[in-house]
Amino acid sequence: MTDAKGSKTNTSPLGLYPIREVAEKTGVNPITLRAWERRYGLVKPHRTPKGHRLYSEQDIQLIQRVVRLLETGIPVSRVRAALEQPQTTEVPPLTGQDWERHAEALVKASLAFSPGALDAAYREACNLYPSVLLVRQVLRPALERLRRLEGREPQAIHGTSMLRRYLTVQLGHHLWQQTLRNEGPTILFGCLPGDDNDLNSAFLGLLLVERNYRLIWVPDTTPLLYLGESAEICGAAAVLLYANSTPSRRLLTQELPILARNISVPVMVAGEASARHATDFRKAGVEPLPLDKDALLSQLRDCLVRSNQQGTKRDE
Repeated sequence: MTDAKGSKTNTSPLGLYPIREVAEKTGVNPITLRAWERRYGLVKPHRTPKGHRLYSEQDIQLIQRVVRLLETGIPVSRVRAALEQPQTTEVPPLTGQDWERHAEALVKASLAFSPGALDAAYREACNLYPSVLLVRQVLRPALERLRRLEGREPQAIHGTSMLRRYLTVQLGHHLWQQTLRNEGPTILFGCLPGDDNDLNSAFLGLLLVERNYRLIWVPDTTPLLYLGESAEICGAAAVLLYANSTPSRRLLTQELPILARNISVPVMVAGEASARHATDFRKAGVEPLPLDKDALLSQLRDCLVRSNQQGTKRDE
């Protein structure tokens, strides 16, 4: 069975779901799901005769509850005890101690210029937490702490650079590998020309690949004029460009409108600039996506469905 632009659904006849589809439904990547099972016994999926994991609707609801508990600041090591309490029990107030521990480990490794310690700290946090929480509660705070230290500790400038470069490489590799495994719609993805935000766009890409999208990354030096042909060659369902900086008038009044008129798939923009200049982007024929991750995913999905329906009508 397929949905908009060829995304496959893999529900088994028994109402069980493979790990890839569970990751898409919950936003928790397969590596983290396996770690929760092996290290903490948080979820116990069914197994096929060949050992493949299959999850029930009850398992998915449990995973979603785990995510909600983690969002309150409960360390993953204490989630199992929290799950054993009635759901009506009041959740303890946010402490953030677990997030702070992981963020501080990244900061210390970066300040010490220790690649081994940095890699170990990143992989521990990456294996334990969903991508959205990892970015919001660990990676961004670690980068912000290093930036605040730059005025007092000279090595913090190099530490920030080291962490940014490490994350860019690691996330880029993850996006590539996950794209190879995914079966959902293909999106031509990158930054607006002149908007140097590879790391922030990688954070967004992390959210997308864990929802089963396939990303074809284009460099920000690629002229917008060529994106239409590139989208056609790779069979992209949409073009999504990330922008934090204010776009130039030339981009808004000339380059983006020409792209939107001469491409057969929707063109969307995300990032801080999409909210600040939403009206300008719409005038250019580009769909601005909201900053909230759930609203962004919903609007992206709706846009792809509409585009697919319009394409079907043209073919009739």
